[in-house]
Amino acid sequence: MSSIIILIICHLLSTFSWYKKNELKQINVTLVQPNIIPKKQITTKNVIKILNKYLNIIKLNKIKNSLIIFPESSIPNSIINRKTILNLFKKSIKTNHNVLITGCINNYIKNSKTYSYNSILMITEKSHIQHTKIIYNKYHLVPFGEYIPFSFLFKYLFKIFLNISIKSLNKGSYIQFPISINNLYFSTSICYEIAFGNQIRNNFIPNVNYLISISNNAWFKNSIQPWQQFQIARMRALELGRPLLYSSNTGITAIINANGTIKNIIPQFQEKILNGNVNSTSGITPYYKYGNIPLILIEIYFILYIIINIDFKKR
Repeated sequence: MSSIIILIICHLLSTFSWYKKNELKQINVTLVQPNIIPKKQITTKNVIKILNKYLNIIKLNKIKNSLIIFPESSIPNSIINRKTILNLFKKSIKTNHNVLITGCINNYIKNSKTYSYNSILMITEKSHIQHTKIIYNKYHLVPFGEYIPFSFLFKYLFKIFLNISIKSLNKGSYIQFPISINNLYFSTSICYEIAFGNQIRNNFIPNVNYLISISNNAWFKNSIQPWQQFQIARMRALELGRPLLYSSNTGITAIINANGTIKNIIPQFQEKILNGNVNSTSGITPYYKYGNIPLILIEIYFILYIIINIDFKKR
Protein backbone atom coordinates (compact mmCIF):
# COMPACT_ATOMS: atom_id res chain seq x y z
CA MET A 1 0.00 0.00 0.00
CA SER A 2 2.83 2.41 0.89
CA SER A 3 4.45 1.89 -2.50
CA ILE A 4 1.18 2.61 -4.31
CA ILE A 5 0.65 5.82 -2.31
CA ILE A 6 4.20 7.01 -3.12
CA LEU A 7 3.71 6.27 -6.83
CA ILE A 8 0.41 8.18 -6.87
CA ILE A 9 1.99 11.18 -5.15
CA CYS A 10 4.92 11.15 -7.62
CA HIS A 11 2.52 11.01 -10.56
CA LEU A 12 0.47 13.93 -9.22
CA LEU A 13 3.64 15.99 -8.70
CA SER A 14 4.76 15.25 -12.26
CA THR A 15 1.59 16.85 -13.65
CA PHE A 16 2.46 20.19 -12.05
CA SER A 17 4.60 22.63 -14.07
CA TRP A 18 7.48 23.77 -11.87
CA TYR A 19 8.84 26.22 -14.43
CA LYS A 20 7.51 28.75 -16.90
CA LYS A 21 8.62 29.70 -20.40
CA ASN A 22 9.91 33.21 -20.97
CA GLU A 23 8.58 34.14 -24.39
CA LEU A 24 10.52 37.42 -24.39
CA LYS A 25 13.84 35.74 -23.58
CA GLN A 26 14.92 33.56 -26.47
CA ILE A 27 18.17 32.61 -28.10
CA ASN A 28 19.13 31.35 -31.55
CA VAL A 29 21.47 28.39 -31.20
CA THR A 30 23.63 26.49 -33.65
CA LEU A 31 24.85 23.15 -32.32
CA VAL A 32 27.69 21.65 -34.33
CA GLN A 33 28.31 17.92 -34.81
CA PRO A 34 31.58 17.72 -36.81
CA ASN A 35 31.89 13.89 -36.70
CA ILE A 36 35.69 13.92 -36.38
CA ILE A 37 37.59 10.69 -35.71
CA PRO A 38 39.82 11.36 -32.64
CA LYS A 39 43.00 9.85 -34.09
CA LYS A 40 42.92 12.42 -36.90
CA GLN A 41 43.90 15.10 -34.40
CA ILE A 42 47.43 13.80 -34.05
CA THR A 43 49.29 15.40 -36.98
CA THR A 44 49.72 19.11 -37.65
CA LYS A 45 48.23 18.66 -41.12
CA ASN A 46 45.03 17.18 -39.70
CA VAL A 47 44.88 19.85 -37.00
CA ILE A 48 44.82 22.51 -39.71
CA LYS A 49 42.09 20.60 -41.59
CA ILE A 50 39.98 20.39 -38.45
CA LEU A 51 40.34 24.10 -37.70
CA ASN A 52 39.41 24.94 -41.31
CA LYS A 53 36.35 22.71 -41.04
CA TYR A 54 35.12 24.65 -38.00
CA LEU A 55 35.83 27.99 -39.65
CA ASN A 56 33.83 26.92 -42.71
CA ILE A 57 30.92 25.84 -40.52
CA ILE A 58 30.83 29.30 -38.94
CA LYS A 59 31.11 30.95 -42.35
CA LEU A 60 28.19 28.95 -43.78
CA ASN A 61 25.99 29.76 -40.79
CA LYS A 62 23.95 32.79 -41.91
CA ILE A 63 21.86 33.15 -38.73
CA LYS A 64 22.63 36.41 -36.96
CA ASN A 65 22.99 36.94 -33.21
CA SER A 66 23.18 33.22 -32.54
CA LEU A 67 25.06 31.14 -30.01
CA ILE A 68 27.30 28.65 -31.82
CA ILE A 69 28.33 25.64 -29.72
CA PHE A 70 31.17 23.27 -30.68
CA PRO A 71 31.64 19.95 -28.81
CA GLU A 72 34.28 18.93 -26.29
CA SER A 73 37.94 19.28 -27.35
CA SER A 74 36.95 20.81 -30.69
CA ILE A 75 40.15 22.81 -30.81
CA PRO A 76 42.66 19.94 -31.09
CA ASN A 77 45.48 21.60 -29.15
CA SER A 78 45.97 24.51 -26.79
CA ILE A 79 45.20 27.76 -28.61
CA ILE A 80 45.05 30.21 -25.76
CA ASN A 81 48.38 31.82 -26.61
CA ARG A 82 48.00 31.58 -30.38
CA LYS A 83 46.67 34.95 -31.45
CA THR A 84 46.45 34.06 -35.14
CA ILE A 85 44.03 31.17 -34.63
CA LEU A 86 41.95 33.02 -32.07
CA ASN A 87 41.71 36.04 -34.37
CA LEU A 88 40.44 33.81 -37.17
CA PHE A 89 37.60 32.54 -34.98
CA LYS A 90 36.85 36.03 -33.73
CA LYS A 91 36.72 37.40 -37.27
CA SER A 92 34.50 34.54 -38.46
CA ILE A 93 31.80 35.19 -35.83
CA LYS A 94 31.95 38.99 -36.19
CA THR A 95 30.10 39.04 -39.53
CA ASN A 96 26.82 37.88 -38.01
CA HIS A 97 27.46 39.11 -34.46
CA ASN A 98 27.55 35.61 -33.06
CA VAL A 99 29.03 34.14 -29.88
CA LEU A 100 31.14 30.98 -30.00
CA ILE A 101 31.42 28.42 -27.22
CA THR A 102 33.90 25.62 -27.85
CA GLY A 103 35.75 22.87 -26.02
CA CYS A 104 39.55 23.12 -25.94
CA ILE A 105 42.63 22.09 -23.99
CA ASN A 106 43.79 25.07 -21.96
CA ASN A 107 47.48 25.19 -21.07
CA TYR A 108 49.11 27.95 -19.10
CA ILE A 109 52.25 28.46 -17.03
CA LYS A 110 52.23 29.85 -13.52
CA ASN A 111 55.28 30.07 -11.28
CA SER A 112 57.26 27.93 -13.77
CA LYS A 113 54.66 25.15 -13.54
CA THR A 114 52.44 24.11 -16.46
CA TYR A 115 48.72 23.58 -15.85
CA SER A 116 46.43 21.83 -18.34
CA TYR A 117 42.64 21.76 -18.27
CA ASN A 118 39.82 20.34 -20.35
CA SER A 119 38.00 23.63 -20.78
CA ILE A 120 35.15 25.52 -22.38
CA LEU A 121 36.22 28.69 -24.17
CA MET A 122 33.96 31.60 -25.13
CA ILE A 123 34.85 33.94 -28.01
CA THR A 124 32.88 37.08 -28.74
CA GLU A 125 33.41 39.83 -31.28
CA LYS A 126 33.93 42.35 -28.48
CA SER A 127 36.42 40.40 -26.38
CA HIS A 128 40.11 41.23 -26.50
CA ILE A 129 41.94 38.27 -27.97
CA GLN A 130 44.51 38.35 -25.16
CA HIS A 131 41.69 37.84 -22.67
CA THR A 132 39.51 35.32 -24.50
CA LYS A 133 37.42 33.92 -21.70
CA ILE A 134 37.73 30.42 -20.29
CA ILE A 135 34.27 29.92 -18.83
CA TYR A 136 34.60 26.42 -17.42
CA ASN A 137 37.30 23.90 -16.45
CA LYS A 138 36.23 20.27 -16.17
CA TYR A 139 36.08 18.96 -12.61
CA HIS A 140 35.28 15.24 -13.00
CA LEU A 141 38.16 13.83 -15.07
CA VAL A 142 38.13 10.40 -16.74
CA PRO A 143 40.52 7.89 -15.09
CA PHE A 144 43.34 6.82 -17.44
CA GLY A 145 41.89 9.14 -20.09
CA GLU A 146 42.39 12.56 -18.53
CA TYR A 147 44.27 11.68 -15.38
CA ILE A 148 46.31 8.73 -14.12
CA PRO A 149 45.30 7.29 -10.73
CA PHE A 150 48.34 6.78 -8.49
CA SER A 151 50.23 8.82 -11.05
CA PHE A 152 53.39 8.96 -8.95
CA LEU A 153 53.76 5.18 -9.41
CA PHE A 154 52.81 5.06 -13.12
CA LYS A 155 55.07 7.98 -13.97
CA TYR A 156 57.98 6.16 -12.40
CA LEU A 157 57.26 2.88 -14.22
CA PHE A 158 56.66 4.58 -17.58
CA LYS A 159 59.93 6.47 -17.23
CA ILE A 160 61.95 3.35 -16.43
CA PHE A 161 60.47 0.82 -18.87
CA LEU A 162 59.23 2.98 -21.75
CA ASN A 163 61.36 6.08 -21.33
CA ILE A 164 58.32 8.34 -21.73
CA SER A 165 56.70 10.80 -19.40
CA ILE A 166 52.96 11.07 -18.77
CA LYS A 167 50.99 14.04 -17.56
CA SER A 168 47.49 14.27 -16.16
CA LEU A 169 45.09 17.12 -16.73
CA ASN A 170 44.32 19.37 -13.80
CA LYS A 171 40.78 19.51 -12.44
CA GLY A 172 38.78 22.70 -12.19
CA SER A 173 36.88 23.93 -9.15
CA TYR A 174 33.81 22.03 -8.00
CA ILE A 175 31.72 25.20 -7.96
CA GLN A 176 31.97 27.38 -11.09
CA PHE A 177 29.58 30.24 -11.68
CA PRO A 178 27.24 30.36 -14.71
CA ILE A 179 28.18 32.52 -17.69
CA SER A 180 26.24 35.49 -19.01
CA ILE A 181 25.55 36.03 -22.72
CA ASN A 182 23.23 38.87 -23.80
CA ASN A 183 21.63 39.01 -20.33
CA LEU A 184 20.94 35.28 -20.36
CA TYR A 185 22.66 32.86 -17.98
CA PHE A 186 24.07 29.43 -18.82
CA SER A 187 25.28 26.64 -16.56
CA THR A 188 27.89 24.41 -18.25
CA SER A 189 29.37 20.92 -17.97
CA ILE A 190 31.65 18.67 -20.01
CA CYS A 191 30.98 15.07 -21.10
CA TYR A 192 30.12 12.52 -18.40
CA GLU A 193 29.93 15.24 -15.73
CA ILE A 194 26.27 15.41 -16.73
CA ALA A 195 25.85 12.12 -14.83
CA PHE A 196 26.68 13.85 -11.54
CA GLY A 197 23.28 15.30 -10.74
CA ASN A 198 24.35 16.71 -7.41
CA GLN A 199 27.21 18.67 -8.97
CA ILE A 200 24.96 20.07 -11.70
CA ARG A 201 22.48 21.09 -8.99
CA ASN A 202 25.16 22.68 -6.80
CA ASN A 203 26.41 24.74 -9.75
CA PHE A 204 22.89 25.87 -10.61
CA ILE A 205 21.37 29.15 -9.42
CA PRO A 206 17.76 30.33 -9.91
CA ASN A 207 18.58 32.99 -12.53
CA VAL A 208 20.11 30.41 -14.90
CA ASN A 209 18.12 30.23 -18.15
CA TYR A 210 19.79 27.31 -19.96
CA LEU A 211 22.04 24.30 -19.40
CA ILE A 212 24.91 23.51 -21.78
CA SER A 213 26.69 20.16 -22.05
CA ILE A 214 29.41 19.36 -24.58
CA SER A 215 31.01 15.97 -25.10
CA ASN A 216 33.16 13.79 -27.33
CA ASN A 217 32.02 10.17 -27.26
CA ALA A 218 33.67 9.18 -30.54
CA TRP A 219 35.81 6.68 -28.62
CA PHE A 220 32.71 4.58 -27.88
CA LYS A 221 31.70 4.37 -31.56
CA ASN A 222 28.22 2.83 -31.98
CA SER A 223 27.96 1.39 -28.45
CA ILE A 224 25.13 2.16 -26.05
CA GLN A 225 27.26 4.63 -24.04
CA PRO A 226 26.41 7.85 -25.96
CA TRP A 227 22.70 7.06 -25.65
CA GLN A 228 23.01 6.33 -21.94
CA GLN A 229 24.72 9.67 -21.40
CA PHE A 230 22.07 11.41 -23.50
CA GLN A 231 19.23 9.94 -21.43
CA ILE A 232 20.99 11.08 -18.26
CA ALA A 233 21.27 14.57 -19.77
CA ARG A 234 17.51 14.60 -20.39
CA MET A 235 17.03 13.87 -16.69
CA ARG A 236 19.16 16.88 -15.72
CA ALA A 237 16.93 19.15 -17.81
CA LEU A 238 13.81 17.73 -16.15
CA GLU A 239 15.28 17.97 -12.64
CA LEU A 240 16.10 21.68 -12.93
CA GLY A 241 13.40 22.77 -15.39
CA ARG A 242 15.78 24.28 -17.92
CA PRO A 243 16.37 23.65 -21.66
CA LEU A 244 19.61 21.75 -22.29
CA LEU A 245 21.79 22.47 -25.33
CA TYR A 246 23.67 19.22 -25.96
CA SER A 247 26.52 19.19 -28.49
CA SER A 248 28.59 16.08 -29.18
CA ASN A 249 31.37 15.30 -31.67
CA THR A 250 29.81 12.22 -33.30
CA GLY A 251 26.39 12.46 -31.66
CA ILE A 252 24.02 12.58 -30.03
CA THR A 253 23.49 16.33 -30.63
CA ALA A 254 20.14 17.76 -29.57
CA ILE A 255 18.06 20.51 -28.03
CA ILE A 256 16.30 19.14 -24.95
CA ASN A 257 13.22 20.86 -23.57
CA ALA A 258 12.92 21.86 -19.91
CA ASN A 259 10.64 18.87 -19.26
CA GLY A 260 13.24 16.41 -20.58
CA THR A 261 11.58 15.82 -23.97
CA ILE A 262 13.53 16.19 -27.22
CA LYS A 263 12.84 19.30 -29.26
CA ASN A 264 15.33 18.68 -32.09
CA ILE A 265 17.93 16.00 -32.71
CA ILE A 266 20.35 15.03 -35.49
CA PRO A 267 21.59 11.50 -36.29
CA GLN A 268 24.86 10.09 -35.03
CA PHE A 269 27.99 9.80 -37.19
CA GLN A 270 27.00 12.57 -39.57
CA GLU A 271 28.58 15.97 -40.09
CA LYS A 272 25.63 18.28 -39.46
CA ILE A 273 24.52 21.40 -37.65
CA LEU A 274 21.35 21.92 -35.66
CA ASN A 275 19.74 25.36 -35.68
CA GLY A 276 16.91 26.30 -33.35
CA ASN A 277 15.22 29.06 -31.44
CA VAL A 278 14.93 28.18 -27.76
CA ASN A 279 12.82 29.91 -25.13
CA SER A 280 14.43 30.34 -21.75
CA THR A 281 12.66 29.15 -18.60
CA SER A 282 12.52 30.24 -14.98
CA GLY A 283 11.25 28.82 -11.72
CA ILE A 284 12.39 26.52 -8.93
CA THR A 285 11.87 22.76 -9.06
CA PRO A 286 11.58 20.48 -6.00
CA TYR A 287 14.85 18.80 -6.96
CA TYR A 288 16.75 22.09 -6.92
CA LYS A 289 15.23 22.96 -3.55
CA TYR A 290 15.53 19.59 -1.79
CA GLY A 291 17.93 17.49 -3.86
CA ASN A 292 17.94 13.81 -2.94
CA ILE A 293 16.45 14.35 0.54
CA PRO A 294 12.93 13.04 -0.37
CA LEU A 295 14.44 9.90 -1.92
CA ILE A 296 16.63 9.30 1.14
CA LEU A 297 13.62 9.70 3.44
CA ILE A 298 11.63 7.19 1.36
CA GLU A 299 14.53 4.72 1.55
CA ILE A 300 14.79 5.17 5.32
CA TYR A 301 11.03 4.61 5.63
CA PHE A 302 11.16 1.30 3.75
CA ILE A 303 14.21 0.11 5.70
CA LEU A 304 12.47 0.86 9.00
CA TYR A 305 9.26 -0.74 7.71
CA ILE A 306 11.12 -3.96 6.86
CA ILE A 307 12.94 -4.01 10.21
CA ILE A 308 9.74 -3.41 12.21
CA ASN A 309 7.82 -6.11 10.33
CA ILE A 310 10.42 -8.86 10.59
CA ASP A 311 8.95 -11.74 12.57
CA PHE A 312 11.88 -12.85 14.66
CA LYS A 313 9.79 -15.57 16.36
CA LYS A 314 9.73 -17.62 13.17
CA ARG A 315 13.49 -17.67 12.98
